[in-house]
Amino acid sequence: MKYFNIIYMNKKYDIIIIWAWAAGLFTSIESPVSLRKLILEKNKNPGVKVLLSGWERANVSNIDIEPERDYFGQNKKALIGMFKKYNQYDIMWFFAENGVNIIEEDRGRLILESWDSRELLNLLIKKSKENNTNIECNASVASIMKVGEKFEILTQDGTRYTADKIVITSGWKSFSQVGTTG
Repeated sequence: MKYFNIIYMNKKYDIIIIWAWAAGLFTSIESPVSLRKLILEKNKNPGVKVLLSGWERANVSNIDIEPERDYFGQNKKALIGMFKKYNQYDIMWFFAENGVNIIEEDRGRLILESWDSRELLNLLIKKSKENNTNIECNASVASIMKVGEKFEILTQDGTRYTADKIVITSGWKSFSQVGTTG
């Protein structure tokens, strides 16, 4: 029989976001500053996939987006409402407001003028931390359980977290080098 040394530390947050990729970082930025937020990232650094976006040129969006045409899945109509609340022009404004220039490339891709995805990642991490967010790397999630009205998350190293809400920002299947399992 194997025994495991489990660390019973319970850290409490309002929101826990799983994965520190673009969607996870941006979720933390757009969440109310008054809430205590945590991003759990299983890689040793946040934003590994962000650094690969647009072949490291930081493809942030497209100028011509139609959810019913451009996205896969069963509930494309739900995307229409989301894009009405926050669209490609809002993301362009977000970057402009933060001193990052966006240009339109072939086929309507919106990329950073610098062609440097590290500029994108650094901005997302900075804004996330400014918005009352902690980021913990090397924190691979082992389990998520609903306990009453709260969520309890246990990481592989035995750390236990509690949150009122969780957001899983899985994104699309990617390269195994960025920590995805498909």
